[in-house]
Amino acid sequence: MKKYGFLVLSALLALPLVAHGKLALPNDVFGRLEASLDVCSAGDPNSATKYQEAKKGLVQGATEEEIKAARDSQEYKDGYTSTKQELEKKPKAEVAKSCAAALEGKN
Repeated sequence: MKKYGFLVLSALLALPLVAHGKLALPNDVFGRLEASLDVCSAGDPNSATKYQEAKKGLVQGATEEEIKAARDSQEYKDGYTSTKQELEKKPKAEVAKSCAAALEGKN
């Protein structure tokens, strides 16, 4: 699987690992996962709700202050920006295919 497919798949597969408590991910990984889910959501409006639910799973158990602090960190911003830019450079059809496959694998 290509790198961008791996990013998307990683985002969805990581959810069970972080759903049990407060932000258990480093801020840069959190940013990368949210960027992947945002790109998937924008590319597949019919499944956007599922991607948004996955985003909620990333922060389950964390307080609003913890989430805000993580998103305000430079590590989060760098991870989010680089991942989003990387995925947006790829052909939309390939990204959509990777997103769909990752979403199917999660169910």
